[in-house]
Amino acid sequence: MAAATCTKKSPKSTSTESKIVDPIGTPTYPTNGLWTVLTTTTICAPVSTVLEASLDISTWPKWNTFVPRVEIVSSPPASTSASTKLEAGTVARFHNKLKDNDPTLSASDHSMISIDKIEKGARGQERDGWSIVWKTIGIPGGEWVLRGERVQELVELRSESGTVETEYRTWGTFGGPAAYLLQWNGTRDDIAARFEDWANDLKNYVEG
Repeated sequence: MAAATCTKKSPKSTSTESKIVDPIGTPTYPTNGLWTVLTTTTICAPVSTVLEASLDISTWPKWNTFVPRVEIVSSPPASTSASTKLEAGTVARFHNKLKDNDPTLSASDHSMISIDKIEKGARGQERDGWSIVWKTIGIPGGEWVLRGERVQELVELRSESGTVETEYRTWGTFGGPAAYLLQWNGTRDDIAARFEDWANDLKNYVEG
């Protein structure tokens, strides 16, 4: 990737923060979540660059330590994109490395709900950007057992020096009986740590 025009940050950037908060609604599940993992950072690159890396799964092995491998299970009928690009309607299988000290990869399926442009002035939005939404599917017992959906928002910023940056904000909200189990067995903390890794990995990759 082309290097950004501002100073490269350390691999574990102090601008990246991941925390567990009260449930934040998502497009599919606006209510009835149990908890949310919220992660934020600032990336010294334009929104278009961050969006491209986020959607092009052929790049993920280069930077994504949480999900280093993805398979496209199915694409929407009207798809015109390459098989390495996520788009609304895609079903993808993520191979996740959830435990920091365990090299084993576990698989989970996700349905891409939407990839939408955030228009300045729409619904009170103050800046332009993009939103990426996917939800977990294929859990035994279905949504009654576990409801999980993740939102990524990429919003354009301009620093005091005039550099174009991206405010990266992502949250995953979980509900259902299995969400209590994830909280009890420590998996919730693992998810928070991996979300932070994802944000830092993405940041370091696009900043070059």
